[in-house]
Amino acid sequence: MGHERPSRPTSGGCLRAWAPSEMKRLTLALSGLVGVAILAAVVWRVELEVHGWGGLDWIEYFHWAIPAGALMFMVWLAVVVPIPGAVDRAVFLLATALAAVVWHGVAMFALYFHFNTGPGAFVEMILTGETRYNIYAKLIYVVVPLTPVVFAILLSVFGARPSVWQLTVSLAVYVLACPVSIALLDLVGHRGGADAIHTIKSGFIIPFLIAGLAILAVDFGRRRQGQQANPAHTEAAGPCH
Repeated sequence: MGHERPSRPTSGGCLRAWAPSEMKRLTLALSGLVGVAILAAVVWRVELEVHGWGGLDWIEYFHWAIPAGALMFMVWLAVVVPIPGAVDRAVFLLATALAAVVWHGVAMFALYFHFNTGPGAFVEMILTGETRYNIYAKLIYVVVPLTPVVFAILLSVFGARPSVWQLTVSLAVYVLACPVSIALLDLVGHRGGADAIHTIKSGFIIPFLIAGLAILAVDFGRRRQGQQANPAHTEAAGPCH
């Protein structure tokens, strides 16, 4: 009479052994993410260098690197996001694109007031009102952590809810992206200096921003929408939610 093999102990039921196919899927997804994140930063930097590094000219023209980077991210997202069904996935991508356009406008508004200095800032303050101007100038500190939260909500609406640990990591990446990028600029002695505005101008911060969002969309073994609940799937549910 045979005996069932006891299940292998896990750390609080949170960890499991990855199947080879699962490991291959994750490896491809994360490798693609690294490639997209780096390529988007390179495209941004090449475009900026073509226009010229000097001065503040770079804030006065439209950067085609922004839609190019967004398109690369959307292609990667279309491949990896755990939303079954071509129609549902297409609607999700369309909703993500529309949300990105709106959120880009919000971010640009916040960045404008955050980095606005000199006589122009004084005039802007008079026109806007000191209290409102000070609120606008600090708005970026709300926009930054809200960015992954908004994307997590969007994923959840379409049945691809990120786990708590994914959202935690995403928030940490977004909050730390600027100081880490400043440290890297300082480490390499980058031209222009090591400060917040040069993390954007140099493109150093771009991979962090892309990776911070992408971590929310990667399926680390959580149950896919439409799977029938059974013990096998429960055992393979992946990291804790």
